[in-house]
Amino acid sequence: MVNLRGQFAMMLLVAGDDQTLAQLHEGLPRFVQSSGLHAELRPVQEAPAAMSGALIYRLVATSIDQPGIVHRVSHTLGRMQVNIESLQTRLTPAPYTGAPLFEMELVLSVPRSVAIAQLRQNLGATCDAMNIDWELRPI
Repeated sequence: MVNLRGQFAMMLLVAGDDQTLAQLHEGLPRFVQSSGLHAELRPVQEAPAAMSGALIYRLVATSIDQPGIVHRVSHTLGRMQVNIESLQTRLTPAPYTGAPLFEMELVLSVPRSVAIAQLRQNLGATCDAMNIDWELRPI
């Protein structure tokens, strides 16, 4: 769930047998009309076998706000086939100066075929180039 400047959004992953899912699908138009909400159902695919046994890590990064932080870090992760399961960002005032401090927290699915040492090395190079303080740890 998230509130984006007064617009509330929620996403749910629902599982059930075919009959239950069919009932949800059939009742959706009535729900939308009675609630005034926008709602839709979409089928999802099973997780790829390579990701089902993935290692879950948390990446926390902090830096003086600058363009390209999310892009550069996500590009580094993508090159290593690491999936970003969630990403949250925020700006907070830095102690003493009040300068905008960018913080982001990611939950990652790291395939077992990825060497964590290599992941740390690649993240370190990216973050060092942008003067980003970061920490990667298993959840």
